[in-house]
Amino acid sequence: MPRTVLSGCFLLFPLHNKLYAEVTYKLKLKPKHNLISLPIGVSHKIKDVLSKVPANSTYKQTVSWDPVKGKYIFYTGDPDFDQFDTFEFGRGYWVYLERSPEVEITITGEIPLNHIVVLKKGWNIIGCPYLQAKPVEEALKPLKMGEDYVSVWRFAIPTPPYYEVYRAAKKEFTTLEPGKGYWIRVLKDVTWTIRNDIPPSITGLTPQDGSIHYENEEI
Repeated sequence: MPRTVLSGCFLLFPLHNKLYAEVTYKLKLKPKHNLISLPIGVSHKIKDVLSKVPANSTYKQTVSWDPVKGKYIFYTGDPDFDQFDTFEFGRGYWVYLERSPEVEITITGEIPLNHIVVLKKGWNIIGCPYLQAKPVEEALKPLKMGEDYVSVWRFAIPTPPYYEVYRAAKKEFTTLEPGKGYWIRVLKDVTWTIRNDIPPSITGLTPQDGSIHYENEEI
C-alpha cells in the first residue's frame, strides 16, 4: 500500500453548525498518469496545487470527467482553453506528469465533516474523502452496492488491463485510500453525503481547547 503521511496542526472551530479541522497533507505523484483526489479542503485551485511541482518535472495536464455530457474535460493552465480550474472535495482527477521523478506536494486545508457530492447515472470519478483508508462499501455510505452503484474501479498498473475492479462478484481491492481517485458506475442519480469523523486523537476537544498536533503514517 502506498505510504501516506499526515501531519500538521488541527484547529477546531464551528462553521455553519459544521466542525472543521485544518491539516497538512502530502500528496505523491508518479511519472505519467495519476488518478488522484484531495482528502482535505472543499476546493483548491489547480494552479495553486500544481505550482508546487518541482521545476525538474514537466506537468502536462489535469483531466476531469463530466458525467452529464459523458466526456472528459481539461485543464492545461491556459485560460483560453481550460474547461475547469478547481480540485473539488470528493471528486477524482487525472494528473499527467511527463519526464518526471516521483513528486511530493504539500497541501494545507480543512477537513469537511459534512459534504455533499452529486453523482449522475453512469460513470463518475470520485475521490477517497477520508484521511485514512476505509473498506470500499463503508467509505461510500450511505450509498449501497447494488442499489446506488454497481462497481468501483481503480487505476492499478500502467500496462493492460490497467484497472482493478470492486463489485459483488469480484473484489480485486478492498479499500479506498486517501489521495487516490476511483471510477464508480452509478445506477441512478444520487447524492453522496460524506460524513468525516474527527481523528481519534482530537475527539472531545472544543475550539477553546486550542490546537494539538496529529501525525499518522499508514504503510
